[in-house]
Amino acid sequence: MDSTDAYGASMAYTTGDGNGDDIPAFEFRWHGPSSLVPIAGTYVGRNALAQFFGLVFDPSNGVAGFAFNTAFAPNTYGVRVPAYNCQFAIAQWQEMSQVISSGKTVSYGDNTVVYTFLNGSYPYIVSADVWVDGGQYQDAFGPGQINCNDYNTVVVQNCSADTLASAVAFSSSSTEDPTLSLLVLVVILGAMNFVLLIVLLAGFFGCNKDN
Repeated sequence: MDSTDAYGASMAYTTGDGNGDDIPAFEFRWHGPSSLVPIAGTYVGRNALAQFFGLVFDPSNGVAGFAFNTAFAPNTYGVRVPAYNCQFAIAQWQEMSQVISSGKTVSYGDNTVVYTFLNGSYPYIVSADVWVDGGQYQDAFGPGQINCNDYNTVVVQNCSADTLASAVAFSSSSTEDPTLSLLVLVVILGAMNFVLLIVLLAGFFGCNKDN
């Protein structure tokens, strides 16, 4: 792992490029239609985060003024971790930003991210799936109002039933843990640092083979 690149510290907690055998390459998936939301898509390997955030903060087509809505989770600077276990962790926040190309804002944009760890022996993040209020993002990135099926409304894309069922299962498996206080501390120290989420989730929620 080349720690000199901008996202090297975060990627060190993922499977990176994998090993071509039993360790798959890390995948970052932002779910949505890339034809309407240019940041949507799947980003693979050690450069996945650099590629994704390169689009997010592109000075022509990305967003400006990105921030978490701190009122959403005031004790942890806007980020909630409602459920986790040795295989998964779920984080949620609300985005506040402005799309540069359209001038429109994303206000209280709901984001739910499911982080998946490879296994107990190799507790590194193998994938991150980002689910959003798709209609809101499509409208913000689009040059005009998006109409679906001839109605003046936007179809909201939600995560699959399997993902929702998994989130419920993870929630029921969550218990109070001392690592939560560490989570809060790290979020406070790195407030508003989006990439830090991957580091703290891997660092505090990963399991080891002794568990």
